[in-house]
Amino acid sequence: MHYVVNVVVTHMRNINITEMELMALFGMFIWKDTVNTISHETMGVVLRTRDNILVDLHNYYRSLGLIEAEVTVKTANLFFLMPKLEHLYRIMKENYSVASVFGMLDINPSCCEKMSSIINNRN
Repeated sequence: MHYVVNVVVTHMRNINITEMELMALFGMFIWKDTVNTISHETMGVVLRTRDNILVDLHNYYRSLGLIEAEVTVKTANLFFLMPKLEHLYRIMKENYSVASVFGMLDINPSCCEKMSSIINNRN
């Protein structure tokens, strides 16, 4: 949690991340070209989709009235967040693995029942 608050959230606050920027960031993660088991045609789709995301992000920044240099800085600062999120993923995956080894992920069925009743009572 320390890493999330002190590194990831701090970066997001410093760049004043918007919903559009967050969607672009997620799109870049989803359409990464690091998968080597896909066909050449599929890789073309990945690259075109990623290009479209970047064009949309650029157009979004221009619609805010930013000049070219500001667009470049905003885009770079947004993408500097990617390695931090990737590191967070590795931390969470490692924590999940450790918790799994020690049986810390086993949920008592009564917790699920209580949660269900709380949710149903709200509706």
